[in-house]
Parts: sequence; C-alpha cells; structure tokens
Amino acid sequence: AAGVEEESSLDGSLNPTSFHTPDALAAELTHLSRLDKRLSAVLERGAIKLLRADWLRRPGAQEEDPRILRRQDLELREARTGERIFLSPEEAASVLRAGRREIAALTYGWCAMDDPDPTGEYLAGLRRALESQEGSHIKAVFWDCPSLPQKPRSGAEEKCFKQALTVMGDLYASALGVTVVRHRFIPARPRSYDGELVLLPPDKWGLAASDDPASAVLAVRDRLKCPPSIHVAVADGGAMKRWALRYPTHDAALAALRTPEAEAVEEAGGALFAAWNSRPYEERGWTTFESAVTTEVVARAAYFPRQHEALSRLPPKLIEIDEAPPRILHNLSEEGGVGEEQGAGPRIERIRARINAARFTGRGGRGGGRGRR
Repeated sequence: AAGVEEESSLDGSLNPTSFHTPDALAAELTHLSRLDKRLSAVLERGAIKLLRADWLRRPGAQEEDPRILRRQDLELREARTGERIFLSPEEAASVLRAGRREIAALTYGWCAMDDPDPTGEYLAGLRRALESQEGSHIKAVFWDCPSLPQKPRSGAEEKCFKQALTVMGDLYASALGVTVVRHRFIPARPRSYDGELVLLPPDKWGLAASDDPASAVLAVRDRLKCPPSIHVAVADGGAMKRWALRYPTHDAALAALRTPEAEAVEEAGGALFAAWNSRPYEERGWTTFESAVTTEVVARAAYFPRQHEALSRLPPKLIEIDEAPPRILHNLSEEGGVGEEQGAGPRIERIRARINAARFTGRGGRGGGRGRR
C-alpha cells in the first residue's frame, strides 16, 4: 500500500489509501519549492531587498525609527553607518529556499502617495508581530516601501522595480518560503491631511516645467473651477506633474471629487484623489490580490491530505497583525468565501469577482502610484 499514489480531484473526492510517510511528505515540499524559482532568481539579482527582522526587533528600534523609510534612504544609511539593515541577495534567496516560511511579507493599504505609513501604526504592528511567539521564526521582511526602489528612481532602479513587479504574486503565494502578515485596519486620518486633494493633471492639459507658475495655477483653477478659498500649489518642485489642493473642510474636498470637473480629469487620463487614502483594505486592488494569492496554494492543499499535512507542519501562512497579540488564521479555505466542500471552482470565481470589484487607483503600481493602492 505504501506505493499507492494519493488521488484527488478539485471537487474534494479523495483516495485515502496512501501512507503519509516522512519521505512522502518531504517529496510534497520539494514539489512545491519549484514554485519559488522565479522569486529566488529575482532575490538573487537584488531587485527585491529584504529587511533583517532582527534589525527591526533590535532594542530601542521603535524609539530610534518610529517611521519606515524608502529603500534608497535605507541603502544610504546602511552604507554610511555600517548597520546591517538588509539581507544580501544571496542570503535572501537562501532564506526563501530553506522552506521554513522565514520571510514575512506585509500586506496593507498605503495611506498617502509618498508615505505608506505617516502615523507609524503599520510599523508598530509589524514589530509587535515580529516580537511575538507567532512571529519568532521570521528572519527577513518584505515591505514594499523599503524593499522596492521608490520614486524618484534612476534608470537602474526602474529596471529593478519592473523586475520585482513580475514576481509579486509569487512572493505572497509562496507556500514554503513566506508567512504573510496582514494589517487590514487603515489608520485614522491625521488632521494635517484634512481637506487636501492631490491632482495629477492629464498630459493633454499641456502643463510643463517651463510654464510660468502663476499662469499654471490659474489654468488649474480654471479647469477645476476652484473658488478663491481653495489653495492651489505645485507639489513636485516645479515639474507641474503633481498639484496640491487645500479645501476649507474635508467634506468640501470630498464633495469636489464628485463634480463633473473631477470626472473630466479621470476621463482625460489624469487623477484627482484625497491625499489621505481611507479606502478599506477589502476594496483596494493590490491588497485584494495579495490576500487572494496568499491563500491559494494552501487552500487547494485541503483537497490533498498528504500535501495538506506537509504544509501544516510549517509555521503559519497568514497572520493578522492589526492588534496585539497577532492572530493566526487557520482555515484559509474560507478566505475565498466558500468552504472546502464546495470545491476550488466556486472559491476561484469568488476571488476573481473580488479582484474585479476592487479599485486599482493611480498611474502604475507599487511605490508611485502604489502609494494609492
């Protein structure tokens, strides 16, 4: 009987005649490790950098670094101070290939275009998770802002960024290498963001860095029909590609997003949005995608007992970190909205519907405009 292969279909029908020997379970893990080949190659090239978990856990870290920094800023700091902030590319790939879910990948919603975590709540939640029993196995952390090159990017950094985007699904989906830490709660808007909108004008408006600033302000006011009470200013140092609009109240700013002028901006290929993104986690495109791929392999393993047993011996695949203590999610098949008895098909369709219903806002993806994901 030991040589009998386990059979299963995605409708849940099983052949329970196989023995779950240690060798058989190891073979299941070897099979799943092949899914990490593309991700491993990108890590080895350094396109994605992983933070050292012990650097985030170090004594006094919260007081010294209450806010997360961009990858480029941390690279400069590492070179200047000699701190060991990032794993080397070789170390990062090695931790992935170890197959012990020692990489934590953070999924969360950016709060502002240039700063994913202005209040520091995401970083504090991540540290709580890393210092907990549930996160004690973590050696490395993927967080898009410090792990991917952020705007403005050099030509080489843009190349790294594009390489990294090709394996974002692989990263969160990794059955053996990655524990996903999820922060669903969007922090409350600080008063400093009240009433502020961001405008990315359509190219057809013809605004250019060579324009007279005063004339450009008048042109933007005319396009949006801004009353004199609205403060309008260039927000990108004179490039004319990004503008800040300040309204007397936040309600007035939100009302401006529902005007025909705002619709015209979107239709022309531009964007107008609140500077503080309060959109719920479940309604955002990137976060919906990340949660979906996080659970896919593990949920499918529910139909294959030997594979399920092999994966169950690893640290958790998904941990909620909104509050203390962190909470492990055990029944990942329910993440798609259906149970195991209904098979994989309905779950997949439900996830596709969620992704289609979610909103991918902004031009581009992670880290400008991922700041608006």
